[in-house]
Amino acid sequence: MDWINPETGESMSTPRKPGEVRKGSPLFAEMTINAPKALSVAAALHPDVSAALDAAQQDALAEIRRFLGQHSVTLAGPRGAQEVVPIEQMQVVGIRHKTSRAGDPHRHIHMQIGTRIWALGSGGH
Repeated sequence: MDWINPETGESMSTPRKPGEVRKGSPLFAEMTINAPKALSVAAALHPDVSAALDAAQQDALAEIRRFLGQHSVTLAGPRGAQEVVPIEQMQVVGIRHKTSRAGDPHRHIHMQIGTRIWALGSGGH
C-alpha cells in the first residue's frame, strides 16, 4: 500500500497529492468474488462442498488476474502526448474470508488491484 515493489523494495512512484479535482491517488481498486449464500452455508456444513467452493473461488481469482494481465492498458508519455499502451505487470492480491462481518457463513474473496503498474519498461511509473 506504500507503492514499494514487494520483490525489489524499490519505489513505484510518488502518490499524487489531494487537489481540487482529485482527492489524491487511490492505492487500489477492489472487487469481491462470492457465491450465493446457500453455497456458503453448505460449505460450512460439508467438507467436500467447502473444498469445492474454495477451489472454484480461487480459480475465479486466477482467471480474473489472467484476464486483467492480458487486457489491461494504461496511459504513458508526457501530458498532452499520452498514448494508450498495454501494461507489462500489475499487482493483484486476494484476501479470503469464510464469514460475513456478522459471523454467518459467507465465502468470498476481496480482490485488490494495485493502481501502480508497469508499462513500457517503466519500473512501476
